[in-house]
Formats: sequence, C-alpha cells, structure tokens
Amino acid sequence: MSFRNTATIFFVLILMGCTTSPPKSQSEPASEFEGDLQAVEQHSETSGASRGGVQVCDEPRPEVCASIYAPVCAMRDDGARVTRSNGCRACADQQVATFLRGACPKP
Repeated sequence: MSFRNTATIFFVLILMGCTTSPPKSQSEPASEFEGDLQAVEQHSETSGASRGGVQVCDEPRPEVCASIYAPVCAMRDDGARVTRSNGCRACADQQVATFLRGACPKP
C-alpha cells in the first residue's frame, strides 16, 4: 500500500469521526449538572412567596445557589438585616425567614 493510499484512508477515517449531532432542545438539559444548574437558577429567581414586597423563604432551604448578583435585604431571626447577593443565598441561611428585593439601607 502506498503512502498516498494510506494517507487518504486515514483522512477519510478522521472525517467520519467528525460528524455533528443535532442540537439538543432547550427543554432537555445537556447533562445532569446543567439540569441542576437550571433548577438552582429558577429557585434564585422565584424564591419565596411575596407578601407586600416581602419574600418568605421556602422549605426545604437551598443547598447550592447560582452566582447571580440581585441584592436582597435579608431579615434574620435576631432582627438584624444583612445584604445578600440574591434571594437564594439569603434563604440558604437558616436564620433568615424573609427578605426584600434590593440592598439593605445603610444605618
């Protein structure tokens, strides 16, 4: 077998391995991790029931939160108010029961 025939066969085999698959639909996560990430992002956007602007933390509390900056003012059980990066991060703290959208006012 000549070098040219060997190179041609090798090239054809490489091209056969480079086929593309159809894109996955938006509703179907590409991996188990992406499915978890979608659930975390949804929880951080919709966490808590609203009562006149006050969001109540849902149970069970989140264990993992997305790094989305949408500051909230979290009200802790001891009366302290602390700014958290988003509602999910606020509700991940067991001492937080409610939060308001926006950073806490500075004293």
